[in-house]
Amino acid sequence: MCAALIRPAHDGEGAAIARIHDACWRDTYTGMVSEAVIAGSQLSDREAMWLRILAVPPERRCAHVAEVGGRIVGCAWGDPEESGDPLYRAELLGLYLLRDYRGRGLGRALLGAAAGSLRAQGHPNLLLWALADNTAACGFYRALGGALVYERAGDMRGFPIREVAFGWPDSRVLIRNAG
Repeated sequence: MCAALIRPAHDGEGAAIARIHDACWRDTYTGMVSEAVIAGSQLSDREAMWLRILAVPPERRCAHVAEVGGRIVGCAWGDPEESGDPLYRAELLGLYLLRDYRGRGLGRALLGAAAGSLRAQGHPNLLLWALADNTAACGFYRALGGALVYERAGDMRGFPIREVAFGWPDSRVLIRNAG
């Protein structure tokens, strides 16, 4: 792993995290989803989302960043699972890392930190959803012990997508594999 700091996101960092999130999202999904979906993505929406995430009291928040040389280069966040899933009580909602920092262990570290936070908040298991066409991410989650548990058809800004969910019935497996 490169010299990096994985830490909880701090109040006041919403705009910086939103810029990383937006850049990574565009980089990752260009070619996987419609150009109209990419064009319709707004940085202002991500800024508003991160303001909401960071407004949660730190003890109930699950938002982490990877920082290299004082610069945020990645983020991961999660929350309690909201659909009422009978097994998975928490959900990792996003993991994004600038391309130049991939393959250095930072994604693993971010995922492990998020899983650890969710576990500390009383959520012993978790799942995450990924685009089925995002084969790199799906392979990454499998390598960390995630099992394919669900598939669903959906839409992203009105365009059809297919998603898959990876689950960890015991998040200690993910935390150990990410370490």
